[in-house]
Amino acid sequence: ITALEGQLGYFNGVLQLVPKQASCTVVSSGNTITPPSMTLASYIGNNLTYQSMLIKLTNVWFTAADGSAMFAAATNYALTDGTSNIEFRTFNATETDIDGMVIPTQHLDLTGIAGLNGTSVQIYSRTVADLSVLTRIENTRNNSVTIYPVPATTVLNVKNLIGVNTIEIL
Repeated sequence: ITALEGQLGYFNGVLQLVPKQASCTVVSSGNTITPPSMTLASYIGNNLTYQSMLIKLTNVWFTAADGSAMFAAATNYALTDGTSNIEFRTFNATETDIDGMVIPTQHLDLTGIAGLNGTSVQIYSRTVADLSVLTRIENTRNNSVTIYPVPATTVLNVKNLIGVNTIEIL
């Protein structure tokens, strides 16, 4: 973008640019963005680094998910990884296709816009396509243990449990 003029300011703790003129020139569009992928704890610890960037949070889930609860417009939802928590914020009804969707009960990789509301760390929704349900979990420490399918209904496959005496699945 060229010829974009504005004034820097803050809105609820988020740095923003408020345009001073109505037009600018788009010099490149349709580019592929690969968001940085991170855990919830990593995002919380470095949230100012990622402010207003597109990011991907790995292996998270919604605490309000019960199989029937639906997303509402302009609403906060608790997002967790079992240890850390942040707020997932939906946009206004006309700005996304998430509103009215049943809140997923599965673990997800969630792509969204990193942000703050005052001191509350948030991630903002864009579209349903940003909610990617996990279909398997791998032990990333040694890349040998694999568990699938996730979520499971009647059968859960666990492979390569060499030297493991006990495993707890919650």
